Amino acid sequence: MKVAIWGSYNHGNFGDDVMALLFARAVADAGGSPVVFRMDRNLAQRYNVDTEAELERLVEGARLVIMGGGAMLAGGGIRKYAQRWYRDYNRDFSRLAHAAERAGCPIHPISIGGDGGASTMSRSQRRLYSSSAMRSATVRLPTDVEVLEGFGVPTVHHPDILLAGPQHLGIVGHREPGAVTIGVNIFERTGRWLADGLIELAARRPDLRLVFIHSHLPSQPQHYEIQPEGDLANVTLHRYTDPTETCETIASLDLLVTSKLHLGVTALASGVPFVSFAGPPKATAFLGALGGSAEVYDQTRSGELLDLVSDPDGPERVAQRVPWTAVEAAKRASEGHLTALRTVIAAEPKEL
Repeated sequence: MKVAIWGSYNHGNFGDDVMALLFARAVADAGGSPVVFRMDRNLAQRYNVDTEAELERLVEGARLVIMGGGAMLAGGGIRKYAQRWYRDYNRDFSRLAHAAERAGCPIHPISIGGDGGASTMSRSQRRLYSSSAMRSATVRLPTDVEVLEGFGVPTVHHPDILLAGPQHLGIVGHREPGAVTIGVNIFERTGRWLADGLIELAARRPDLRLVFIHSHLPSQPQHYEIQPEGDLANVTLHRYTDPTETCETIASLDLLVTSKLHLGVTALASGVPFVSFAGPPKATAFLGALGGSAEVYDQTRSGELLDLVSDPDGPERVAQRVPWTAVEAAKRASEGHLTALRTVIAAEPKEL
């Protein structure tokens, strides 16, 4: 039974790629044959996953579409609509609706989400969620349930599926004794001052290791994440080329400072505390749901965050403030997304 997996998998983004792998493995475990939309072909070959670049071919012969990954309920704005990639991304929603309707193929969103605030979805997004092809859904924030149910889609909330990523990928972190290793994934637009301060700190402290993380495949042109310059031995760059390797890098940290959500979610799932710096509202919503909203810093608090990280005991202080009991509970609950996926596959007749 062919199962199409549709999402924003053509940007070589770490979080989306991990989700695609989780979905594909769950589909295969349930007896289906997964085909991922526009996944990087080298990555797909490495993990033995079929991929398809054309939407019509993706849904052709598919019994159902699993729609997953990313901020599928988040709206855009003037700044986003000014960028061609976002306009193309936005049109994909209505294209999926048309293709699924023509093929008579039901759509089941899994672990999709918004930004934790009021919905500002585009016309194309609304076209998709009001489609006759829409069926049941799971979402990653409690506030998203009402949004989808407003379109008549039966919806259940479970914590972000990335919390299940390290366990399903078999990740084991290896922390360096006698050193403090801090991962850094922040943006040029908001984080240059903080990055310079961290590198200056590393130049004075040989026990401190900084690992800057670039979260897109090398084949992608994104350059918004800060990459270190210079030749300090204790300041390195990790380029995302493989989901398992990046998960292992994150699991080997003592602290992660990131402006993205899914690197931070992966860190917590691996027992590594994370600080959200100038991150998206969805990161604040995620941490708030765990009771960890104190670890959210905006750009005006760069100095405060640098002081915290400069303290040799800073990472441990952050770790002590993480509500680890809530994190463990959320990890277990996040399996609900994969359970829902297996359930909708099992409900499909084996023969037409």
